[in-house]
Amino acid sequence: WYDQKCIEEDPVVVAQEIDIDYDASVENSLVSAVDVDRAMRVDPDLVDDAGAPVIIGVDPARFGNDRTSIACRQGRLLHFVESFQNKSNVEVAGIVAKLIRDLPRRVRAVNIDEGGLGAGVVDILNEEFDYIYGVQFGSKSGTLEAYNKRSEIWLAMKEWFQDFTVSIPNRPELKTDLCSLQYKFNALGQYVLEDKAAAKKRGVKSPDEADAVALTFSRYVAIERHTTPEKTTRSSVTGY
Repeated sequence: WYDQKCIEEDPVVVAQEIDIDYDASVENSLVSAVDVDRAMRVDPDLVDDAGAPVIIGVDPARFGNDRTSIACRQGRLLHFVESFQNKSNVEVAGIVAKLIRDLPRRVRAVNIDEGGLGAGVVDILNEEFDYIYGVQFGSKSGTLEAYNKRSEIWLAMKEWFQDFTVSIPNRPELKTDLCSLQYKFNALGQYVLEDKAAAKKRGVKSPDEADAVALTFSRYVAIERHTTPEKTTRSSVTGY
């Protein structure tokens, strides 16, 4: 039975659903598993740059089994990724607002996938904060290398991972999300990232946490100079 499943199913699906092993990737994944493994081993204290902008990425859930994922990145350091299920727009907006208020360093941008239900989260947060930005995954790319916006920000994330000094939390589920999507090139030689619908046809779960991380690359935020962090120690709970 197991051998037959290995033939019939995608390798990521076998690892996730049968082996219960989240440390899985595909051969032609856009983000390299080797790069992700290396980033998980880098000590966050060695790359923590207090002058880099704190950016939050939010990928709101669209369907019942999908997760709402929130990522916080500051320069070469991914501080954390958190996921939630069965949350309304109001609840998601409340979680993000609380994060903004509670984080020890000032947030400079919050980038939210506004496709589907995400537009409601953007509208709610815009009532209180002036650095909330909606991102349309299917919109036109701002670069010649990528087919659309989602492909563009994933490509930027791929290049970020190729820096030997970046650090991310050591979480197998996050690695699976980052390395599960395939890619191809179109007739113009542009990167075309596999969309969620195509991935689900292979049985691969929606890479919500990876999308949240990629959203932190959706717009340029300048580095602040001569800033002093309000808090220099890390929380034993969040690691931030």
